[in-house]
Parts: sequence; C-alpha cells; structure tokens
Amino acid sequence: RMGARTAILLAACVAVQGGIAWILGPTARDVLRLQTTCFTTASFNAIAGSWTGEDLARFRGHFMLDGWYPILYGAMLRSRAWDLAPPSKARLRLMAFASIAASMDMVENALHWHVVHWGVTGTPMWMIPAAAIAAWIKWILVIPLCIVLRPGQARWKAPGPHRAHPAQAAPPKAESQQGRKKKKQ
Repeated sequence: RMGARTAILLAACVAVQGGIAWILGPTARDVLRLQTTCFTTASFNAIAGSWTGEDLARFRGHFMLDGWYPILYGAMLRSRAWDLAPPSKARLRLMAFASIAASMDMVENALHWHVVHWGVTGTPMWMIPAAAIAAWIKWILVIPLCIVLRPGQARWKAPGPHRAHPAQAAPPKAESQQGRKKKKQ
C-alpha cells in the first residue's frame, strides 16, 4: 500500500512530467537521446543543431519545471522506500540512491542549461560529457529504484534479530545482583 505522502508526491511528479512534455512538445523525443548519447560537442550538435529556434526555446523553457522534477521524484522515491522497507540498512541505501539519482539529474540539468544558454562554442569541453555521465548515473539508479519500489507491494518484513542493525537491537537487560546470586546457587 502506498502512503498518503508518497501518493501526493507521485501525483505531483506525474503533473510536472506532463508539464515538461507539454513544454517540450516535439522536442521531447530528442531529450533522452541528448541525455544518454551526447558525450561530445559533435554528438550534442547533431541533435540540438537540428532544432528550430522554437525547439530550442522549448528546450530552454522546460528547465522551469525540470528544475523541480528531481526534487519531487527524489522525495517520492525516498518516501516510497520509507513506506515499504522497515528500518534497516536496505531502507537507508534505497533512500540514499534516490537522493543521488535526483542530485545527478540536477547536475545534468544545470550543465545542459549552461550549454544551451551559452552555446556549444561558449561552453567548456568537459560540460557535455559531464552532463551525459550525470544522466547515465541517474538512469542507472532510477530504473532499478522504480522496479524495486513499484506500487502494489506489501510492506517488506523486518529483518530477523540476527540481521538487525546494531542501533535497532534491544539493549541487553541488566541483571540485578539478586538475580546473579540465584544463578550461582
């Protein structure tokens, strides 16, 4: 079952993603290719260079919403991990991977914004491959997270006491002196 917080964040993600697709229009088909295949200036220009002035304006305009989208989906994935996983290292890792994926998306957005704002010739050479690497890290983390945290699952079972995190283990019971005397007898 999905918690209310997660459901609200998921609805916000769907709405923002719909807005991004609407702003991008026909340019949306190029965005995934731009994110995952452009490791050089030439490959970036092969895609963005084919855009009309309106396409470029659409791409620039989508950052208004895409700046918020990683925050929303990062929070939604973290919330979903909180809903599904009991307190454990697994929950912490899922939440960390969601944060890293969202951060990489923000890095990618910032670098792509810089490239389209200043132009390929006004951009340091490292920015285009850095944006692609950030996008790849994002996708490598987001796809498995979406599979693992997909809707329709029951809450995961807590790990057994032999696998509990030390911070979650019950403190040992202090024996009274009378209890120790009885054991000796």
